[in-house]
Amino acid sequence: MKKPIELPFRRPTIFHTPRDTALLGILTLDPNSYDWLYSNFIDIYFNKITGIDNYYPKTIWEYCPFLYVFYLPYEYILTSYNNFSDFIETAISTGYYVCPLINRKFIKEYSVHDESDHNPFITGFNPLQRTITTYDFFEEGTYSKENISYSSVNEAFLELPRTKEFNEDYSGLQGRVFLIKYNNNANYQFNKKEVLTKLKSFLTSENLIIKNIYSVDIEKECSEDYVFGLECYNYLKNGWLLRRQLGLIYSKALFWKKRYIYFREKNYLKSNEKTVENIDCLINISREFLFLYMKYEIQGKKFSFERYEKMRKEIIDLERSIAEEFISDLY
Repeated sequence: MKKPIELPFRRPTIFHTPRDTALLGILTLDPNSYDWLYSNFIDIYFNKITGIDNYYPKTIWEYCPFLYVFYLPYEYILTSYNNFSDFIETAISTGYYVCPLINRKFIKEYSVHDESDHNPFITGFNPLQRTITTYDFFEEGTYSKENISYSSVNEAFLELPRTKEFNEDYSGLQGRVFLIKYNNNANYQFNKKEVLTKLKSFLTSENLIIKNIYSVDIEKECSEDYVFGLECYNYLKNGWLLRRQLGLIYSKALFWKKRYIYFREKNYLKSNEKTVENIDCLINISREFLFLYMKYEIQGKKFSFERYEKMRKEIIDLERSIAEEFISDLY
């Protein structure tokens, strides 16, 4: 019988989408990746129509030198393996993390049990207990580790609602499974010019899809629907997506803190007490904004967005100042 295997993964301290969070859970284990990690997750973009928010690009792990990324069609797995758990065992045994779409209805560990898909991150398996080690937002807004039974995973894979309407959050995942392997031989060196370009794009809210930088085909077809950088904060939607958007803003504030500390340690950035003060202030305000919305949500009250207009403007001003300070202080 096969022995249990669990690939290296650390629950990160910064969360956003399952894909971004999984990437952070791998990269934060290896300090050699930090030059790349903190040179990214700078720009963001929102879909003005749907309200979906992401770091740009949302397929960033495809451009990460520390990862090998492959895709396999669902049909290949269905026809080549007896069940999905057999495929998972094979993939994990050869060093590949697995990121599929599955139907949450059949996974009891999820707090949501409707007929909907989600993209968990699979890091291991235990053939003795017949469980799959999985990370995802099982409880809404809380990223955690769960050991899911083979039978549940197999059913959730087979019963994926493939015919449902296209979901832009899962572009690239529908119809295929991601396989990710860590590249221990990768190397990346800090590039001031690249970081400056990203900081300036964030400040000017330049539409990078129109410029054809890292964009995917489905986004190119509706490039005018997207806004970038600071302009995103003018498109916060007062509805169920607002919690996710505020979560992105808070995660971005935490990224500024980690980026500043790391760049200072590596002597990529001059010391600036004003930047430290602005980052701490941004973290506090964005966290307060998110928690206030969550309080309204728990109480079942409608969020008074106008009441917190001042908070939104403060966030814009702080982020602008921080980005400008990084531009002027990079060595």
